[in-house]
Amino acid sequence: MNLKKTSSAILMTSIKIVVYLIIAVVIYLVLSRAFAFGELILSEDGMVSKGNGVEIQITIPQDASSKEIGDILEKNGLIKSSYAFIIQVILYEAEIKPGKYVLNTEYSPKEIIEVLDATTENNEE
Repeated sequence: MNLKKTSSAILMTSIKIVVYLIIAVVIYLVLSRAFAFGELILSEDGMVSKGNGVEIQITIPQDASSKEIGDILEKNGLIKSSYAFIIQVILYEAEIKPGKYVLNTEYSPKEIIEVLDATTENNEE
């Protein structure tokens, strides 16, 4: 009888330890992905190092959403994530103006947003 209680207690303790370990691993994975995404949003790095960039012409269509613009930039190798771009546009309070632009792959996301921002004087048409 005593052996049965001891075995049951050991089994329950083992199950709890496994559950706690699984929870800890899940929390670690979520936090590390959140950190990486936050780092991507705040990154000042372009896609390539300075001096090695390539100029790419893009067209921003009329009434394009930030997601659609981010997809265009990501497809052309100008940014790493269209989702991070959406948040960056919000953080920089930018209004993207439709038109044709020549961007360089060494531009940081902030520099790209500055070029595309309708409130700045740097737009090319």
